[in-house]
Amino acid sequence: MKVKQLDVVITTYNRNDRLFKTLNMLSNQTCMDFNLIINDDGGKVILNPSDFKIITKYIWNEDVAYHRVARFNESVKLCVSPYIVMLDDDGIPNSNNFISAYISELSNTDVCKGIVQFENGATASSWFSTANLGIRKSVYEEIGLFDEGFDGYYGHEDRDFGIRIEQKGYKIVNGGLDTKVNHSMEMYANGDRSDVIVGHNTEYFIKKWGFHPKSR
Repeated sequence: MKVKQLDVVITTYNRNDRLFKTLNMLSNQTCMDFNLIINDDGGKVILNPSDFKIITKYIWNEDVAYHRVARFNESVKLCVSPYIVMLDDDGIPNSNNFISAYISELSNTDVCKGIVQFENGATASSWFSTANLGIRKSVYEEIGLFDEGFDGYYGHEDRDFGIRIEQKGYKIVNGGLDTKVNHSMEMYANGDRSDVIVGHNTEYFIKKWGFHPKSR
């Protein structure tokens, strides 16, 4: 990949209707100086990269359980540009200035937390969410991305990442309105965040940090 101003990383799994809307928004940005890596966790509908000229690299994997953590780690290792933006496949950028806003924010900070707006009007309330996050590549190079002890199960890998960023004293800002994505409620409606699904990662987090991820 050629070095651009920014690299965008999206992991996806069977949400092509939302993903295509995201790709359409990214195809019409005021700044197009970015690479786009899409890592598919084995969805049934395989994306044809030639349908979207903005896709720099498309990776498809066999469907062998839930591996969001591993897919993001694999993708970020490929990034070559100074800034990286991570997106969920069901988070659709709200602005044609999405890329330029992140470039502007990351030129003055280490980490930028983009706005996550849900369909019911709520915004993400967690301390740290990687559904829409910008980081400098130098941050990743120093502390890595996700702890793969969380891989194969759901949740808390972003909280863990946020704690490690905070411990290093990196500068963190909240992004403005142009960094907003509209996030679906599908995973909540289908119970993907039930205690049963996140139980393994909750136990792993407590063992690692000595407190419950929702307690602070």
